[in-house]
Amino acid sequence: MASSKLFHLALPTVSLDRARLREGSTFEIETALGRELVVSCPRHAARVWASDEELEAGKANQAIAAMVGPRSTASLDGSEHRERRRLVARQFTKEQAEVRGEVLRERAEAMFDRASQRTFVRLQPLFRRLFIDWLADVVLGTSFSLSGRALILARLSRLGDLAGLPLSAFAAAPGVVSLASALSRALPSLDLRTPIQRELSEARSARRIDPSSLLASWCEAGLGDAAIADEIVTYLGAGYDTTATAAAWMFDLVFRDGAARARLAAVGSTMLDDDARFVDACVREVLRLRPVLPLVSRIATRALSGFDRPVREGQRVSVALHLLHRDASAHASPERFDPSRFPLSGTKLAAYAPFGGGARRCPGMLFALEALRVTLRAALPHRPRPLGPQALPVLRGTTLAPLGGVPVVWG
Repeated sequence: MASSKLFHLALPTVSLDRARLREGSTFEIETALGRELVVSCPRHAARVWASDEELEAGKANQAIAAMVGPRSTASLDGSEHRERRRLVARQFTKEQAEVRGEVLRERAEAMFDRASQRTFVRLQPLFRRLFIDWLADVVLGTSFSLSGRALILARLSRLGDLAGLPLSAFAAAPGVVSLASALSRALPSLDLRTPIQRELSEARSARRIDPSSLLASWCEAGLGDAAIADEIVTYLGAGYDTTATAAAWMFDLVFRDGAARARLAAVGSTMLDDDARFVDACVREVLRLRPVLPLVSRIATRALSGFDRPVREGQRVSVALHLLHRDASAHASPERFDPSRFPLSGTKLAAYAPFGGGARRCPGMLFALEALRVTLRAALPHRPRPLGPQALPVLRGTTLAPLGGVPVVWG
């Protein structure tokens, strides 16, 4: 049992591929979180997304609740989750994503201008810094003091590094706090909530809550300081790391593909509609082949049928996005990088869920997509070329990250 956990930890996608070949589209697998029933066909995935009362996501997220907090949207279920999501996600609109994307574009262009002066760089660390600063502007704006904001982001980044250690995946078993959150409790230098609540209290008292920030909308909605602190950790912590990981995969896949590289080389300074559609298709195809989360999990609130195998009350049921996105009935030549398959339509949509599905789909999806499109466009004048073989997917905490961080050269 320990050996199967180690195998999944070391080679998660290989572990999932082998299990499907051996047992079919529904199987059980031993992960760091215990024994999980894994589903990977579109029909079963759709059932999971639609069964919010029978299959609870907040309960499945208890392994990370010690990090994001018990009052986070990610930790809640049922009507409590629906009401909180309605309150915290109302600024995640297409219009707001485009406005925020313009700010990111300027920063990404400046980042690539600096990076291209070096012989080669590893992109994932650069993207982590880029997106944590950008998302801090989205979530906090100018509400917090400069010193307070810097302290919070530095601690969040250190906790992200600790959460990426392989051991943290084992420590995140049900009922046991993760390694990163345990250290944040034991070491004051890693404590996030104390400075967040101090800065929030001072910002409220001084009436300096930035009206353009997500924080302002959360305050107006009447959320208490403890709940707001949990949401700040959730949207900053989960948001910057997953977006940075997706961006690194994007460069690893897009700029290795000769046809995509040639098509993007023809994009001028003024982006035409066809150019924009191709960039969007590239982003979505990257998220199909390299979903950031290998498994999206729920906990069954009662015994269930209809998954080819019986589901026990309390059992963990997970959709394997890595396998769902490679369903051959929905995606022709599923292992091939092919942006022309987008936009998807009809039944193919059921085999594509990089942001999850149903009532638990990531509320920041539009912001993440815009961030990836903007970052890809900003890099085009510098013609990045990945070094070495295509990156191997490895578990970094709960995400599938590229081993080596995607080193690139320019020109």
